[in-house]
Amino acid sequence: GSRLIVTGYGTKPYSFTWNKTSNNYDFIGNVETPPTSYNNFFGIRMDVSGYKLVLTDQGGYVYYTTWDVSLNNYGLLIKTLDNVQRQTNQNLGMSADGSIISYGAYNGSGFGYAVWNGTNYSDFVRIISLDGLSNTGSCLSPDGNNLFFNGQMQSKLCFDAMMYKFSDYYDTNLQSRVSWDT
Repeated sequence: GSRLIVTGYGTKPYSFTWNKTSNNYDFIGNVETPPTSYNNFFGIRMDVSGYKLVLTDQGGYVYYTTWDVSLNNYGLLIKTLDNVQRQTNQNLGMSADGSIISYGAYNGSGFGYAVWNGTNYSDFVRIISLDGLSNTGSCLSPDGNNLFFNGQMQSKLCFDAMMYKFSDYYDTNLQSRVSWDT
């Protein structure tokens, strides 16, 4: 891709673009963060085009921004419609086009997803069947129809386009399919 975001503890996200001449990424500036954010961003996801960017902060909130051509950088980070602190850390998934994000927490505030409504991500849709599981990671398939998550077991959910929600999960039993050469 032509864009790169780097962040760390106590820093605003750094934005870079690919320079074909020098065959390297050039720093173009920081992504502006709202004064209420913690400025400790952990989870980062970018859509395949590099247009939409989603981050989670230490406070447990999820933010998004889009590429601003006039700035030649991403615009100000905006908090999604979910106002609950979820301690998401790096637990963030995104479909290739950025239309669906998934996230959850290990503090009991639930695991679920949000859908892009044209101006922001929807309220958090909690997947009740995952309550009680310790969720440490999630990943969406490129089309957003499959959600994989890592909890007490590796599992998968399928998106039901008719109901516009994820179905109940089933254990993918990945551990039994792994073999080690010794």
